[in-house]
Amino acid sequence: MFPSYKQFARWSELFQAVPIWIEPELPASDMLGWAHNLAGQESEFFFLHSASTGPQARYSYIALDHPRYTIGAQGGSLTVRYHAAGGTRHEALKIGNPLDRFEDWFGQFQGPPVDALPPFWGGAVGYFAYDSARYFDPALGRTFGARRNRPGLPATEKFNEFEFGIFDAVAVVDHALRRLWLVHTVLLPAGKSLSPVQLEKIYRGAQDRLRRYAVEFQKAAYRRKTWGAFRAAEIRSNRSEAAYRLMIRRAKGYIGSGDIYQCNLSQSFSSTWEGDPWSLYRRLIRINPSPYSALWRSGSRWIVSASPELLMRQQADWVETRPIAGTYPRPPDASDDAAILATLRNDAKERAEHIMLVDLERNDLGRVCRPGSVHVAESLITEIYSHVIHLVSDIRGQLTPGGKWKDVLRACFPGGTITGCPKIRCMELIERLEAQRRGPYCGSLGWIGYAGNTTFNILIRSIFLDKGHLSFPTGAGIVADSDPLNEYHETLHKARALQLALQDETPMKPARRKSP
Repeated sequence: MFPSYKQFARWSELFQAVPIWIEPELPASDMLGWAHNLAGQESEFFFLHSASTGPQARYSYIALDHPRYTIGAQGGSLTVRYHAAGGTRHEALKIGNPLDRFEDWFGQFQGPPVDALPPFWGGAVGYFAYDSARYFDPALGRTFGARRNRPGLPATEKFNEFEFGIFDAVAVVDHALRRLWLVHTVLLPAGKSLSPVQLEKIYRGAQDRLRRYAVEFQKAAYRRKTWGAFRAAEIRSNRSEAAYRLMIRRAKGYIGSGDIYQCNLSQSFSSTWEGDPWSLYRRLIRINPSPYSALWRSGSRWIVSASPELLMRQQADWVETRPIAGTYPRPPDASDDAAILATLRNDAKERAEHIMLVDLERNDLGRVCRPGSVHVAESLITEIYSHVIHLVSDIRGQLTPGGKWKDVLRACFPGGTITGCPKIRCMELIERLEAQRRGPYCGSLGWIGYAGNTTFNILIRSIFLDKGHLSFPTGAGIVADSDPLNEYHETLHKARALQLALQDETPMKPARRKSP
């Protein structure tokens, strides 16, 4: 068990969040099964899962216990819930920007950099909805003002603008090195001086708690898991083909007038459901394993994600983003992949769209990085998924001294690949053209560590569930020479893996054809 009491005491003089950990043997049993067993009946948990292979899919993180705190924003107010043995205590913070309030509040839990631990060993895990961008940039305040109040809102519009749990008990798997950590973080009282006797008592108590987690983990790892059923009704779109193509033509009108250069537009599929979302997630990652997959729950709300895209990663003073722009459908016969890859790489339209968005992301990182440090580490590489093939680049830079996770998120969020260029104007037009608010779709889910490291995906290829209703939008990037029919079909290709996961035999129905 690490660290020693002496090291724990040294850290406690400087930090309020101090980890203790063990490194048991990684079970050979199916990770998804024991992650499900660990979650049990918890109403708030997370499973951040690197479900594919390769360097982008190294770590997976699982909650070992319910969060110590839950913090969320809605309608300009920030609410903190403290979960204790005696019940839940609420505190509402209604003054000021909720994002700034969240950063200030979470800043009280600072932890040490620990080389022996993975990048994340405890902290805040949750999401920022796409609409929360109004807290990142004042120019979007009027764009995302009062929510539309309509009956029968889709599941995506029932989520908070952002929500995070503060977790102090985490299991971490390093898939590259086949290592496992169980970590419990001690949150020390701020501004209170502890005697050596009190501190050692806290340390021994934390060791006991970590031993209990180890026992619970062993039981979960070797207990057989029976998977429940998951059923979805017929899936329908909120847009007919004609309505979606009309939306594309309207966007091309803005492009032709020089108002914007590129814009991402989506249609949203919805259905009703019953059963166990874990089974849905299990189906989804078997069909479409992805490096930034996740299963997240808070009460009745679930996010089931097979995201392929990284919004941002911050480790120490380096930051990274991996934009995806440029998509071809993948043929049923995998032997044809090589020909499709070559065609995609040489497609002038797809390359031009990709390079434009790479420039946008380089500019975003340039706002928070040292001059001259931003560079394209990988350019126009291809990544293959179950039903589509993407063009991807990797952009990195060195953070300016004193920069924090909020600065990087403020610069990058939401990702340019799911808004367009220029970003602010595109978001104004998306709000005007699309039929409903995006909610968590095209937002970001991830973690903010006690030690300051941060990673967030982009919530695409994701299903959002709440109280028997589910939604999963998919979009396409529109440029001057986009063909509306091809872009419509691209949204269907991106939705295919999600449809198969929901129910193999479920057809997707467009909305009834309406006259423009």
